[in-house]
Amino acid sequence: MVTFTSGLPGVRRSNNGEFGDLGSVGFWWSSSESSIYGNAWYLYLYYDNGNVNRNNNNKENGLSVRCLRDLCFNSPWVSIQGLNLKKMQLNLFPEIDRSQLTEEMFEAYFECRKNKRNTLNALQFEKNLEKNVFELIDEVFTGNYKPGPCIAFIVNRPVKREVFAAAFRDRVIHHWLIRKLNPLFEDLFINDSYACRVGKRIHFGVQWIYHFIKSCSQNYTTDSYILKLDVQGFFMHINRILLFNELEKFIHQRYKSPDKMLVLEMTKKVVFNNPIEQEQREIFMQLLKNKTELSKIKNQAN
Repeated sequence: MVTFTSGLPGVRRSNNGEFGDLGSVGFWWSSSESSIYGNAWYLYLYYDNGNVNRNNNNKENGLSVRCLRDLCFNSPWVSIQGLNLKKMQLNLFPEIDRSQLTEEMFEAYFECRKNKRNTLNALQFEKNLEKNVFELIDEVFTGNYKPGPCIAFIVNRPVKREVFAAAFRDRVIHHWLIRKLNPLFEDLFINDSYACRVGKRIHFGVQWIYHFIKSCSQNYTTDSYILKLDVQGFFMHINRILLFNELEKFIHQRYKSPDKMLVLEMTKKVVFNNPIEQEQREIFMQLLKNKTELSKIKNQAN
C-alpha cells in the first residue's frame, strides 16, 4: 500500500495519450467513483511538500494505483520524455523465493547445455548468458513467460523422420520443470521403466534384458522370445489434454512445495505450446504408460 510520507511523484497520462507532471506531482486513483458521470476520485501530492490533496477526474486518464504486492525491479529501463525510469512488474506468485528461483534456473541452464554447448542455439544463448537467464527468471516470476517458436528438421538415422526442437531458452525451462517433478515421478514408476531415469536408462535396461533372457530360457537351455515394437508417430499424436489432466492431478496430489501454482502454470504452458525436450517428454509419457501398466497389474490381480 502507498504511504504518502514516502510517495514518489510519478507521471500522469491524459486521455489523448500525452504525459504530464513527470517527476513533480504524484497521482493515485482511489476506489471511489465521483458523482460526475465517468469520473473517479484520486489523491495527489507535490514533490516539495507533504500535503495530500483530493480531486476527481475522468477515468480515461491514466494515474497510478495502490501497490498490492511487492514489485519486481529487475526488468529493463524505459524512457518517458527523456527521463529513464525503472519498469515495475507485478509478482503473480508471491509465495516464490526469487533467490531460490534464480539458483534453480542457472542449475537448469548448466544441465541443459550438457552435450550441446557447441550448438549454434546454445552458443547464442551463452553469449549473453546472465541477461538471458535473468530475462527468463523475470518472465517466470511475473507470469509473462511464453514459449517461442520451434525448429523443424529431418534426420535420416536410424529412420527418416521429422523432428521439432524447442528453442534453447525453452529447453532451459523444461529442465527447470523436470528437476522439480522428477523425484516425485521416481516414487511412482514401476521398476521396469528405464527411459531417461537417473541410474537406469539404456545400458541398465540392456543388462536387465540379459537377466530376463537368462531367467526365461532357464540359463539358455530353452527358447525364449523378445517382442520389439514401436508406436508409429507416437509423440506427434499425443493427446495433450489427456497428458496435462494427468500431470495436473499428479502435481495436486504429490507436489507439496510452496511454488505449486507456478509449477502447474509452467507445466500447462510447456505441454500445450511447444515441443517438449526429449528427456522431459519421455518422462511425461511414462506417467501415462505407468498408469496403463498399473491398470493391467490390477486387472490381473482381480
